[in-house]
Amino acid sequence: MSIAKNFLDVKQALDAYLQAHGQPPVSHELGENHMSDASTFPRIVWVVRGGKIVPNEQGGPDARKAIRRRKLNIDVHIWGTKGDTDVDTFEACEALMQHFNAAARVALTGFSWRAIEEDWTVGQAQTAAAGQLVILRIELDLPLTFEPLIVVKGVTPVVTAQYPHS
Repeated sequence: MSIAKNFLDVKQALDAYLQAHGQPPVSHELGENHMSDASTFPRIVWVVRGGKIVPNEQGGPDARKAIRRRKLNIDVHIWGTKGDTDVDTFEACEALMQHFNAAARVALTGFSWRAIEEDWTVGQAQTAAAGQLVILRIELDLPLTFEPLIVVKGVTPVVTAQYPHS
């Protein structure tokens, strides 16, 4: 499982939900380089922040292959649409955040992600004309997996004095 695969799975689930309920489509982007593009709303941008690498303790289909676990923090910037009033604007943003959480719950396994915190204070002045912004910090739990080395016929492996080839 990769960051991009999680992003695409949540995007697909959220788009399907919004379309089924007659909601406006959302622009989805992955990467901080998309933060400066403020032309499309409503909008969701995943900004990968990094995280800890921890021992593998979790079971599951990849447990035998997992060497370690990546606990990645991602700031999900969610802009709702501009409403007629400030209350409408906040409500639109909060509803989109709720839809995002529901889509993530459907698209990702229950143990592979969690919402950590939300921040409504960042960028309120800049987003007033376009809609409200909330930053939802999530944590993805992704495996670092064992991948066996492939021996290619006719290629001599590098031998060091410490680990001689037998």
